[in-house]
Amino acid sequence: MKKITNKSWVLKNFIAFAISYSLYSLIAHGFTGGHDYELNLMQIFAHTIALSLIGLIIGSFQYSQLSKLYNIKKTNILLVPLFFIIAFWTGYYLFGPPLDIVLGFPILGSVLWVFNKKIKDLNVKYRILAYLSYFIGAMTGGFLLTIIDKQFDIINRMQDSIALHTIMWLILAIPTAIIGGFLSGISIRKSLKNTEYNTRL
Repeated sequence: MKKITNKSWVLKNFIAFAISYSLYSLIAHGFTGGHDYELNLMQIFAHTIALSLIGLIIGSFQYSQLSKLYNIKKTNILLVPLFFIIAFWTGYYLFGPPLDIVLGFPILGSVLWVFNKKIKDLNVKYRILAYLSYFIGAMTGGFLLTIIDKQFDIINRMQDSIALHTIMWLILAIPTAIIGGFLSGISIRKSLKNTEYNTRL
């Protein structure tokens, strides 16, 4: 019987977000350079490829933990980059940054599992926690970035180098992974309680 712990779920999220956002800037900007708000077609393409990779990495890591517990099909991993890309570009072009993050990160962290029947069967407070877990993580990352930016002016200089761009995204992504993973773990643990997969998540 497959079992997972709260520590392993948070760790999986941390590793997945850290790896994917360490690669993001290299792919999104490595071939097309920095940009202002308006992106050309090649920049849009490069960013979309990078966003797809992020979704596949995070979806795969989460799938490795939850596939047996929630009976998730492997093809469902593809839903993560698909919905993440839609949410990210919707936020970017309809509302502007940071709404790309506000809309994108909660989808990225939870779309693989949050609509599973075991989650839907939870009472309201646990469903709300499941839906908001990665949003809270993203808001925490944004708050942390704001504090750091006041000292180092990272946001205004992030287009100057891939290193700065990567640092900025990691400041956002790592709190999202840790806090989102921890909070979502509460709802996941509750959803698995009294099932044949009863765990110590």
